Amino acid sequence: MTKTISCQECENDRCLVKNYCDEKWLDKVDEVKEQLFENEGQYIFSEGQRVRGVYIIQHGKVKVISEEMRGKLRVVRIAGNGHFVGHHSLNYEAYPVNAVTIENSTICFIDNENLYQIFMKNPKFTYEVMKFYVVELQKMESRLKNSTLLDCREKVAETLLVIKDVFGVNSLDKSLNGNLTRMDIAEMAGENVENVIRNLSNFESEGLIVKKGKKLILSDEEGLKKLIMS
Repeated sequence: MTKTISCQECENDRCLVKNYCDEKWLDKVDEVKEQLFENEGQYIFSEGQRVRGVYIIQHGKVKVISEEMRGKLRVVRIAGNGHFVGHHSLNYEAYPVNAVTIENSTICFIDNENLYQIFMKNPKFTYEVMKFYVVELQKMESRLKNSTLLDCREKVAETLLVIKDVFGVNSLDKSLNGNLTRMDIAEMAGENVENVIRNLSNFESEGLIVKKGKKLILSDEEGLKKLIMS
């Protein structure tokens, strides 16, 4: 059985609970939180499931998926260590999206009632969560705008930069972190997988990226940014 990790023992330096809750409240959080140890490909919550609270990624990676017309899937967001998942649904009775682990992940769940108490008693935490919401909303609005303005090539470039921004790179070979498939990238970009594969090959021939098997290295990040700016 995997050992539950307390807030005091947690090594996640991006967790808003650990960083901004009063110390005495960390013990309270430990009492009320549920800790989930999910394997890769596990659904954290599904569309239509009743909203019970918020999920915080202690360690791992998650993709949020929307089911669109004709069964087409769209990855609307990716999330990593310290990120909240399901927070956009707190005012809803049911989740409008699905959240799926990309790798084995440890996730903390706090139910609505206890989350409300934490908000009321920890103003610094509440303020930082509000800032997190604002940044996520800005990113979502930007991607929504770009989805109508960018062509396929630009969308793929933007998606690679988003993955780097959220997941970072491997310290050894500088490849993008996250076990994202070409299909995942296509679903993030809102394009078909054939177009994504073709554009990745073009990017490699232009020296913008390097492919090592399934791994991708952004060898010219500024070049990718210029594609979008143009």
